[in-house]
Amino acid sequence: LPIFPKSSTMVSKIIQSIDLKFNHDITYIDTMTVRETGGDTTTIQFINPRVNQPIADDTWEMPPNEH
Repeated sequence: LPIFPKSSTMVSKIIQSIDLKFNHDITYIDTMTVRETGGDTTTIQFINPRVNQPIADDTWEMPPNEH
């Protein structure tokens, strides 16, 4: 499933398309490929995904930056 950015946006100057490949029963993304306008590509393959698992509240907490 290719996705293309709107041609009038800054994103379209960098990203040509993002291709999504779903698993066999379409419950999650199996592979995502980002194609850049300069010809480079980045492919991310999701291995051992877990769908609808509980996530602890502290997963989303970020401690204050104390420099």
